[in-house]
Amino acid sequence: MDNRLSEESFMLSVILRSLGGLFFVILFSCNSSSNSGGNKPSQPKPCVTPVPTAASSSKNATTLTAVVSYTTDIKPILSSKCTKCHSSSGGKQPLLDTYQNAKTHFDAMVSSIEDGSMPQGSGAKVTDAELTKLSAWESGGFVQTSATTSPSPTPSSAGTKSVSYNTHIKPILTASCVSCHGVKQKTQPLLTTYANAKTAAKSSLSAIQDKSMPYQGNGLPSSQISLFKAWVDG
Repeated sequence: MDNRLSEESFMLSVILRSLGGLFFVILFSCNSSSNSGGNKPSQPKPCVTPVPTAASSSKNATTLTAVVSYTTDIKPILSSKCTKCHSSSGGKQPLLDTYQNAKTHFDAMVSSIEDGSMPQGSGAKVTDAELTKLSAWESGGFVQTSATTSPSPTPSSAGTKSVSYNTHIKPILTASCVSCHGVKQKTQPLLTTYANAKTAAKSSLSAIQDKSMPYQGNGLPSSQISLFKAWVDG
């Protein structure tokens, strides 16, 4: 009996040693695999704010300060499309051969371009891109000389913005007046073009102020009446 117990104890000790050795081998293998193949623990990357380059700064500056001017942008358009006729040598009115003339007759000029009556003849028409430049020139305050930065406000551009036919008055007439005072109904005075509206400006203002025009509704809002009055007075 004692011999049998001793034999069983011996076998049990052998088994335990074998299991212990196997566990050590498995543990060692796992550690080796996790550190093999160059898989090092990832290190946090430093947070670096990119420094603007001179090129990118220059590009942003150009975008922010570009100005549409008469000398650089508008004069070339007028020289190629208009001043062959509308100049002191061409003799057609209105004259558009100087900065002051182009500014003074801006509304009439743009209105004629939009309705297709100018330029006349078979020459090249004013393109949409050129019309966009004309509009930008007006909204920018009729800048005369090109500059790298926005010019300081001048007496003509400072304070209240001037009222423009194309920007302010034409939309009012189109929405409230030309359904009667247009080419279809032909109620006088016609108000479909800049020239017609300018000719009838004072009588139209009087009718608008006393609410006899437009014929339908309760008259124009006071803000639109003020714009129309400013245009007439200007």
